Amino acid sequence: MEIKIIKQITDEVIEGLQNILPQLSPSSVFILDKKHLENVIKSDSITLFIAEDENKVLGTLTLAIYPTPLTRKAWIEDVVTDNAARGKGIGKLLIEAAMEHAKKLGIEKVDLTSSNDRIAAHGLYKKTGFEKRDTSVFRRYIK
Repeated sequence: MEIKIIKQITDEVIEGLQNILPQLSPSSVFILDKKHLENVIKSDSITLFIAEDENKVLGTLTLAIYPTPLTRKAWIEDVVTDNAARGKGIGKLLIEAAMEHAKKLGIEKVDLTSSNDRIAAHGLYKKTGFEKRDTSVFRRYIK
């Protein structure tokens, strides 16, 4: 098992992400665009991690780092492990890699959100040192 920071979007990366990202939100339709993914990995504020074993993508995590007037913040998004590989520590390895990367960049804390129904993910986050915050997330769609 290897955790990689994606520096180049290949057909294999697209295929792997196309396979596992729908498992994060089964009701959504995902059609990945190579140009969009290239813009993601070219961004100075985004790091895309994948877990790979025998050239097969088994998990992914996105780390976003951004400045505010007070500090630099980090946010973890889109953590997903292939259903067939869950329970093997892949999510933990992805989170540890993201946390180490954030630490190297001088980030002192990392946030993430998780849907209330993702109980297994909540266990993973607690095991990797995350604590549930007393906060609410608000969203407004732009029409």
